[in-house]
Amino acid sequence: MTGALAVSEHETGRVRVFGFEPRPGEVEFLKTEDRVDGAAVAHLFGVAALDGGHVDLFRMSEIADLGLAGFLIDGAGVPEDQVAPHAPALDQAQGVVIVLYSRAFGGTATQLVPDPRLMLLGDFQQAKADFSFDPLPSAATVGSVSRAGETRTPANPHLTLIAALVALPVVALIVGAILWGVLR
Repeated sequence: MTGALAVSEHETGRVRVFGFEPRPGEVEFLKTEDRVDGAAVAHLFGVAALDGGHVDLFRMSEIADLGLAGFLIDGAGVPEDQVAPHAPALDQAQGVVIVLYSRAFGGTATQLVPDPRLMLLGDFQQAKADFSFDPLPSAATVGSVSRAGETRTPANPHLTLIAALVALPVVALIVGAILWGVLR
């Protein structure tokens, strides 16, 4: 059994791994055709809801070639240096494993009260992408878009209306002349 675990509001990048001793047929109830039922798994953790799209549930036999440590590194984005100290214990896990990602909680703070059949195997932090933006190489990217001190005065709506009223008869005469020439 695992004691209560706190999930902070807007938590990101945490990966909690639990071993699970299910009753007969319970795995099929919790997961149907590669889809985890978030509400059923939430019940196991004593919370109102979990997003099943951010919960992995599998039998260890399904990842025997990769191992649980390999799954966490390659499939869950946990850095190898975090997993390595726990790798022997993780790879010896038997039965069913449930992996809860931070996004399963929907950004809300909650208290997990796991079912006695759940055992915390590890609590990890996913690797954050290391990126930086280099300045653009062109001198054209330096400065502002508008010219300093230049202000544009808005068009007078009355003058726009007068121009439209003058242009409309001229366009009508041109179209009329074209039609008269074609139909003649």
